[in-house]
Amino acid sequence: MLVKSAKPAVIPFVPRRRADGTGYELIILEDISESLQGGDKESVATQMNRAIEQAVRMAPEQYMWLHRRFKTRPEGQPDRYARRKNMAPRADILSAADLSERSGIQH
Repeated sequence: MLVKSAKPAVIPFVPRRRADGTGYELIILEDISESLQGGDKESVATQMNRAIEQAVRMAPEQYMWLHRRFKTRPEGQPDRYARRKNMAPRADILSAADLSERSGIQH
């Protein structure tokens, strides 16, 4: 693993959109380099996942929930996305003309 051989600084950060829409703020989290050095692959992955979880909890509405993070599963484990494949689409795709007609706004 690169972390063990190169010993880089591993400092998670979170770019977060400002509520007023004026841009982003960058939140720098605690350096986790030391906690990654002595562990096996599983404990390193756990530490990295904790950093991701911490970032998501800061602004869950800004996380890319469509990312299929668990698309590969251990043999015998259920597909976490199987139910969604059979569901109807959540929204219609509207053209500008459709949107104008529905909203009464002329473009």
